[in-house]
Amino acid sequence: MTIKDTEVITALTSTGIPLERWLALAGHLTGYVDDTGSLKANIIEDDALAAAAVKFLQERGQVHQSFKLNP
Repeated sequence: MTIKDTEVITALTSTGIPLERWLALAGHLTGYVDDTGSLKANIIEDDALAAAAVKFLQERGQVHQSFKLNP
């Protein structure tokens, strides 16, 4: 089953965090920068959705610096 970008966007933004704040962290892990500038990890329990979210964020260039150093 292919996961659509709209499904990824909904999963990331459903808690009210803007898409622009999300980052691919490592493997299938995503995170976001909160209002204080702190990085918060977010676990998406659906493995396929988590992988799609990381790929989506990577394609948008939204990748945490540590992930760029350790792909």
